[in-house]
Amino acid sequence: MEIIEGKFSFVRQYLPVHPEALDSDGRVVTVRVKRPEEKGSDVALASHLIVDAMEDRADSYAVVTNDSDLVPPMKLLSARGKSIALVSMWEAAGGRRADRDCRAGEKRRTGVRARAPAI
Repeated sequence: MEIIEGKFSFVRQYLPVHPEALDSDGRVVTVRVKRPEEKGSDVALASHLIVDAMEDRADSYAVVTNDSDLVPPMKLLSARGKSIALVSMWEAAGGRRADRDCRAGEKRRTGVRARAPAI
């Protein structure tokens, strides 16, 4: 088993306070925050997945992600007869969950979803 982890950097930016408030000049009050941002992880993971599958390094593959960008390479491998499963976390922080895009398997109310073997 190999684990390909994402790489994060922190972006500093100003965001409005919540609940929204106005200063004495009528401008929205903001606060400076450091927000984690992931870059390039989906491409790296998809590249590893495709190379490993094309070189038959395993009988089956599992991808743990909430990133719907990984659905197309997973579908390509599945269409070529590779056994592949998506494990998607139930509570994603914003955006779409990858399991919605796969449109396979039954939905369960648990912390983790697993589908096997095909998407």
